Amino acid sequence: MQLHTPQTYSLLSSGSVPRYAPLSQDIDAEVLVIGTGISGALTAWKLQEAGFSCTLIDRREAATGSTAASTSLLQYEIDTPLCTLSDQIGSKAADESYILCHEAIDRLRQVCVDAGTAPLFEPRHSVQWASKPAHLKKLKEEAARRKALGIDVHLLGSDELQRDYFLNKAGALFSSKAGQIDAYRLTHTLLAGLEKSGAHIYAHTEAAHIEWKTKGVTVQTTAGNRIRARRLVIACGYESQRYLPKAVEELYVTYVMLTEPLAPEYFWKERALLWETARPYLYVRTTPDDRIIVGGRDDHWDGRPGFAKLPKKADGLEADLRALMPELGFRRAYSWAGIFAGTKDGLPYIGKFPGQPHTAYALGFGGNGILFSVLAADIITAAFNGKKTRGSDLFSFNRIK
Repeated sequence: MQLHTPQTYSLLSSGSVPRYAPLSQDIDAEVLVIGTGISGALTAWKLQEAGFSCTLIDRREAATGSTAASTSLLQYEIDTPLCTLSDQIGSKAADESYILCHEAIDRLRQVCVDAGTAPLFEPRHSVQWASKPAHLKKLKEEAARRKALGIDVHLLGSDELQRDYFLNKAGALFSSKAGQIDAYRLTHTLLAGLEKSGAHIYAHTEAAHIEWKTKGVTVQTTAGNRIRARRLVIACGYESQRYLPKAVEELYVTYVMLTEPLAPEYFWKERALLWETARPYLYVRTTPDDRIIVGGRDDHWDGRPGFAKLPKKADGLEADLRALMPELGFRRAYSWAGIFAGTKDGLPYIGKFPGQPHTAYALGFGGNGILFSVLAADIITAAFNGKKTRGSDLFSFNRIK
């Protein structure tokens, strides 16, 4: 599956990164991780911190799947608003989902510090504007619910929005905790650290068949090599569906446009993450080299290879940004598209699947998949140590109907 167009901001801005050789022989592993994207790297990092020895494989070059196309917004807000999620899964579970994602922002920041790449984490505020005046009522309800959980939020009026964020909108919900990162660079930093501490990493090594046994698993690659592992983590994103007997994801295509660098005076207050209440939503963020990323206009993926709609969608995103901030003079640099997955409730799937012993999935589907991956790393590490932790039941496969 082609997960994104070749030209993405992360791939073009990151320069040279390590390359890993393919597996060429049969091996044994304590923990085998399928996937070297942000989910696999974070999970392996946590596992090695806990004393497990990890081997990672990927059918592509490392981190060149969906991680390379990510715009890497870090928001505790799940794609499903808290009030709506409460109606779907109950208030207690919905509250816990938001609290866990809120805490995951700080945990990811600590990972960056521990990995020696603290500057990659950029703290931000989040401003979600009301796409229509009628949406203000929902934002007020959201603000009240989140404040009750101890989350720092408040409503912004139209004057404040115009003055500080250049948005001619009726109102917005301000959240003090959010962030942004370069998921591609972070992943490569984690992989380098893992290899330095003893992990084995193999690119262009695809798992063709998994055999679940009493005391472990055996994975056969498309090249005919066998990997015998005591435990297995499946963290290859949307392509993990091939190992599951039931469908758990819905696939979409999202589109992104990047501007040329702008002068500092063109940027809004503290370069907050900007996004809207409409679905699919438009979002806007900045980059360290003074560009603006605008994304959205998502479609259901129709299964066809390629991204034929990208030129038209990029034109639409450029028009969206000009309409949103009419006084913002900018030139388009380039655009890209990528496939992402969602779930019915907006929550990830993490943990074991019935009938697949010694195996855990790290499927951070949804708009804040990076934070879901942080949670997956904690949950899976605890499970491999024979323990349960917060979120293990909440994000399990037991909720499949």
